[in-house]
Amino acid sequence: MWRRSPESEAFPGRPGVLTLRQKARAEPCAWRPSVAALKYVKDPSGAVVENPLARVAIHQGWLTIRGGGRRKLRVKRFVLPFRPYEVSKRSMKRIDTHRKGYLLEPGGLYAEIALVRLLRRSGWDAVWIDAYRNKRWREMPHREKEARFPDEQLRLYKAIRERVGRGGCWDIWAWRGHRHLFIEAKRLGSDRIRQSQVHWLEAAVSLGVPQNSFRVAGWFLEGTD
Repeated sequence: MWRRSPESEAFPGRPGVLTLRQKARAEPCAWRPSVAALKYVKDPSGAVVENPLARVAIHQGWLTIRGGGRRKLRVKRFVLPFRPYEVSKRSMKRIDTHRKGYLLEPGGLYAEIALVRLLRRSGWDAVWIDAYRNKRWREMPHREKEARFPDEQLRLYKAIRERVGRGGCWDIWAWRGHRHLFIEAKRLGSDRIRQSQVHWLEAAVSLGVPQNSFRVAGWFLEGTD
C-alpha cells in the first residue's frame, strides 16, 4: 500500500519542497501511485472499501474534521488533477450556467460532473446535488434535464433532511446496490468542510450509513492553479 511521503505534502513556504501542484506538473506520471495499490483502501476501523477515486488520484490522506461534542471525524481525502477546457467567451457564457468561472476537459465540465462521470464509469450510479438550486444533475445543466433519485435514495435523502434541514448535503451522491458514497469536491486552497456538512454526515451515520462512505476530492487545474 502506497504511503504519502514528506515530499508529497504541500509546504508552500518551505524552500526546496515541491507542492502537490508543482510536483504534478513536473512529474505527471513518475510519482503517481499504482492503480493496483490504490484500488482498495482501509478506513480507520480496518474495513476494506472499494475506492473509485483512486483511478485518477495523485495523492491520498485523511482529513480530520470536528464533529458534535468536540468529537473528531476522519474522512478520506484524495487530490486529483484536472485539465482546463479552452473555450470562447460566448461559449463560456452558454455552458457556465452556474458562473463558476472554469470548465474542465473533456468538453467543458464542472468538477462535480467530472467526478459523476468517473463514478458512473466505475459501475456506480451518481448525481451532483446542486444545493444552491435544489436540483440534481448527471450531466452539465445546459445539456439535460434534472436527474431524479431512485425510491431508496429518495427516502434516505428525505430522512437526513428531516434531521438537519435543507443545507449540508455533500456535492456528489453515488450508490451501487445498497452501498453509498458521498463526495465533497473542493478546489485546493478551500478544503474546509462546513459545519452544516458535518451535521449532514452525522445524521447519515445515525441512520446507518457507514462513516467510511464519505470522501473529499481536492482538485486543481494543471498548469493554472
